[in-house]
Amino acid sequence: MHRLLTCSLVVLCAACPKKTTGTTVAPQAGVGCPTASGVFIASYAQPPEGEQGHTGWVLPLHNAKVASIEGQPGYAALDPAAAAAAGVPTPPRAIWLLPPNAPACQATVGGFYAAAIGVATPNIAYGV
Repeated sequence: MHRLLTCSLVVLCAACPKKTTGTTVAPQAGVGCPTASGVFIASYAQPPEGEQGHTGWVLPLHNAKVASIEGQPGYAALDPAAAAAAGVPTPPRAIWLLPPNAPACQATVGGFYAAAIGVATPNIAYGV
């Protein structure tokens, strides 16, 4: 029994990162957490009560500042050519939704969209 406990402890410690004393070591790519370059945040969109618009998950990928959103639809479907012309990058191939208090689920990428955002600096958000 003692020998098994000792072997397990050695294997466990061998997987622990080396401790440093007073110096900081920059994280290495591929070690620990992945970079945030492939992390996106989706949100559930729903128009205000009584208004028409898109209801469902949206994944913004690009935006463009505009002088005004006057005359722009609140939400419009785009074909892939129009999205590419607007500078929208290719969406990720695999998307997982991580809702709070629920298991993760793989999502299917839908069509492209453009949405007028009326804030202090008006812009058009593009995504899938």
